[in-house]
Amino acid sequence: VLDVIGLTGVHDNRALDEQDSHCLQTLLGPTFGPPPHRLLTLPPDEHGKQYVVYATPHKVVGLIKLPLDGNPNCCMGLIAHAGEVAEMCASHDGRFVLTTGGSDCGIFLWEVDPSALEASAALGGSGIEPFEALIPGGKSGDFYDEMLDYFYLAQLRAQGEDTTEERKVTGLAPVEAVPELMQAFGYYPSKFEIRDMVHEVRRKGKDSVTFSDLVGSDSHCLLG
Repeated sequence: VLDVIGLTGVHDNRALDEQDSHCLQTLLGPTFGPPPHRLLTLPPDEHGKQYVVYATPHKVVGLIKLPLDGNPNCCMGLIAHAGEVAEMCASHDGRFVLTTGGSDCGIFLWEVDPSALEASAALGGSGIEPFEALIPGGKSGDFYDEMLDYFYLAQLRAQGEDTTEERKVTGLAPVEAVPELMQAFGYYPSKFEIRDMVHEVRRKGKDSVTFSDLVGSDSHCLLG
């Protein structure tokens, strides 16, 4: 199966299955300026690490660390042009990137130095820490506590709200509850997005999600 990265026109990237065109995963993309419209994968460096260069329609060029995971600390952007960024290409070894402008006829050669990006990724924390920071108020905020309450409610409803049996807090909510949870969090997905959400979970062989799954996968929906 070949995974294809699709640009959606908003600040997220989607990995697509070539065989059935299903969305494999929706991830937060770079938020520096407009959504990217160009992606270019660089060859692995001497340490085996790999990066993607991206360009937005206007001004911004940046770098994303692979593999894509939606971590906002694993991408950076800078103002590279005064206006349109028309095209870009890389040297055979990935050390240099050439970008061209539009009406300004600007051509710039950039040396790729991922050291600052690696430092940002390390300082941003591991696991779901970077994604918790995306939630309004952070982990210590009222909204985070509300999200937890809704998640526990989803577990109770899955067992039956009127049941007299002993409650079992498993830390898992059924995949069918994901759309309602997202609506409770303040995001109202379309039927198409709901189909993708359910497919993303089930393709991993799972029929339930943890709270960390929701924070890591869908915190970008709660921005703004």
